[in-house]
Amino acid sequence: MSYKRAWMLVETLNAGFDVPMVESTRGGPQGGGARLTELGAEVLALYRKMEAVRADADILRARLATQQDQD
Repeated sequence: MSYKRAWMLVETLNAGFDVPMVESTRGGPQGGGARLTELGAEVLALYRKMEAVRADADILRARLATQQDQD
């Protein structure tokens, strides 16, 4: 993914919430950077939990399909 595309996605994400998910600082002698805000970290953790639940559901769905094929 390009740097520009990544920042466009960050800007879209930030615009979708009442508090930014990512804060950035401009470059300079110490250099710039970006970090997740507290809410950004919370949203990321919730997203990762949702991914795990989805993966578990996919496993369960596959096992159910295998079981039905055997019947």
